Order: sequence, then C-alpha cells, then structure tokens
Amino acid sequence: MPFITVCGYPRSGKTTVATQIKEFFEERGHNVSLINAESLNVDSFDLTNEFSLNFALRSAAETQMVNGESFCIVDSNNFIKGFRYELFCVARAVSSTFCTVFCDSEYKDEPESFPEDEADRYELSYLVDVCKRVERPRSYHKWDSPLFKSDELSMSVLKKTLFGKKANRLTAVKAVKLSKHMPIDYLSLLTNITFDIIAGIEYQIKNVFDLDLTELEVYNRLDEIVIDDLYDSRRVFVEIMCQTQIEISTDLDEIARLFYEYIANQQWWYPEFE
Repeated sequence: MPFITVCGYPRSGKTTVATQIKEFFEERGHNVSLINAESLNVDSFDLTNEFSLNFALRSAAETQMVNGESFCIVDSNNFIKGFRYELFCVARAVSSTFCTVFCDSEYKDEPESFPEDEADRYELSYLVDVCKRVERPRSYHKWDSPLFKSDELSMSVLKKTLFGKKANRLTAVKAVKLSKHMPIDYLSLLTNITFDIIAGIEYQIKNVFDLDLTELEVYNRLDEIVIDDLYDSRRVFVEIMCQTQIEISTDLDEIARLFYEYIANQQWWYPEFE
C-alpha cells in the first residue's frame, strides 16, 4: 500500500494538506490511515517529547504497513532527514509506493512574525528552534523522492505516482524486509535499544572524567574512531538481527546483551594509538 510523508515548518498547513489527501483518496474507495500527534495523543508542542513522538509515529506506520489494510499518511514536522529516512525504510520494507509532500512557510526566516492567533499554540522558543533545525527535503535524496510541494500539489498526479501503471514501487532490502511473523514494532525496538546503548557509551566517554577531554589529542582520536564505528556497527547489527533465521527475541535485556557482545568483539573497539 502507498506511503506518504508530509513534512514542513510549523503552521505551514501540513495537517490541512494531509486531510485533503486523505479525503481525496477515501472518496475514490481507498482505506487511508492518517497518523499524526493528534491521532496518537502525543503532545507535539513540547520539544522534550520529540523522541517519543517520532517513536510513536514510526511504530504506528509500521503497524499499518505490515497489516496492509490501508495506505498510510504520516503528518508531522518530520524536519530531520534522518527520521524521514526511517519512514522511507518502513515503506521500503513492504515494497510500497512512496512520496514526500513538503509544506513551506513564509514565516520560516522570522518565526516571531507568525500570526498571533496561530502562534498562541506554540511557545516562541519552539517556533524559533524548529525553524532553525528544519532540513528541507531534496528531490535527489531517495528518501524524499518523488517530492511534491504543497502549493503545487496536483491530486491527479499524486494518484498516478502512487497507483499508476508506471508507479515506482520500492524494492525491499532482504536484510530489513518485514514478514508477517516478525513483531510489527521489531525494527523500532532494535533501533531504539541500540541507539540508547550507543548514547550511554558516548556519554561515558565524554563525561566519565571531571575534565575537558576535548583538549586531549587522544580523546579526539578515540571519539572519532569509537563513536563513528559504533553507529556503523549498530546498522550492521540491526540488519543481522532482521535477517537471522533463529527465533526472534523481543526481550529488551536479551537484545541489549547481544548488541553489547557484538560491539565488544569488534576489532576497532581496542584502538592502538601511536
């Protein structure tokens, strides 16, 4: 089933556009699921909830796409390209058609100028922060393509893109292909556990000593070697866990133990400095 990512600046009309798309396809007999903060009962106006919101969005999208009962519209700021790539991977895992709709805003450069009746829903600090952090989608990025701008959106073209004879259906990568017997939130589970472990290790490296380690040459090299390789190993570990033929474990402690053992056996874990 098709997958649409709606992204853009705060108060740029994302939910309005997403609702119009939903109504357009429902009128033509399609079952459409609109996933956003409101439908998940998550506060989208609190930056401290950003991780929780993204996790909830991704998990709900995985549920809809694996079940295959309706096509999915994810309506949120989605301003970080890394998170849009995660959504793209959800669509790719089930060989779906896919597109991105971007909502621009005339107030992006001066968030203080948002109309008062609209800005009242947001703290000014939130508007300023999000507008500065937005990573605009680019058509040359595979996770943003095909890309539509909301002010130029044609529903007929969108329909052909998702349902036409020449619609580009994503090819599932074997390593991360979801199956009916795999828990619907398995990828999210693996991603978040391994990210939490890496964040903990990174914190220990940077803060275990009561001094500014960034001034030490050995720290800079350790940080460059270990942190970058940790993220590379995390990606490989997730692929291995998704393609393994052994019984899938959703036990948090077991997955954490396996990841610790995996990174502990990597050669780069013990760097030698000249």
